[in-house]
Amino acid sequence: MKWRHSIIYLVLLLLVGGYFYYFEIVRKEQKAATDREAKRVFHLNPEKADSVEILPREGKPVRLKKEDRWILVEPVRTDVDASAVDGLLGAFSRLQVEREIVAAPEDLKPYGLETPVLRIRVREGDNRHELLLGDRNPVGDARYARSEAKTSVFLVAEGNWAVFNKGLNDLRRRSLFTFAVDDVRGLRTEWEDGSVVQVRLLDDGKTWQADGQGDVKIRPGKVENVIQQLHWLRAIAFVD
Repeated sequence: MKWRHSIIYLVLLLLVGGYFYYFEIVRKEQKAATDREAKRVFHLNPEKADSVEILPREGKPVRLKKEDRWILVEPVRTDVDASAVDGLLGAFSRLQVEREIVAAPEDLKPYGLETPVLRIRVREGDNRHELLLGDRNPVGDARYARSEAKTSVFLVAEGNWAVFNKGLNDLRRRSLFTFAVDDVRGLRTEWEDGSVVQVRLLDDGKTWQADGQGDVKIRPGKVENVIQQLHWLRAIAFVD
């Protein structure tokens, strides 16, 4: 009889555990996901975006376009920092309403939205998503905002400002070289006094040899360190 009681207790335990898991964990996670979705300002897939415009109240507009890859087209045509663009689009797609302020404002001037401090447009095929950012709220932890899809004025977290307020130097590619480290087969260094050191990788893929000095042993790690540093070299800023 004891084994029957054990089975009954086990079944009851499983039922209680299942009930707790579903209502206390699954349902709560579902509700949290639903709440997050309801607060989203835009519903777009960042991977399908094909153009971005950043239009500040003061300063030059920045425009990006996706061809075979993302490129800057204004104010200059150049390559972009892919991670910076991905970060901007990801934050744009996840942007949430912190709190609605006015459902149908008659005057946008008190919120700095009559002439927005910053206007961002993201195009996704035939769909265009536009965000207007105005002044900070009195507390300073959020910023007034509006979108083309909402008539209301709402607040978004102030932390979004640094993500969206991007200029040319923030978005252009800063890496100076685009070679793949594993593809390098030679390295030539020239000094101002005219001296030259040139090394090449032998067919074994491990041994480096200095041209004309085959008897000199070269530590692979030193050559690879130079190559790595060149590969990761970044511009701090752009003069022009």
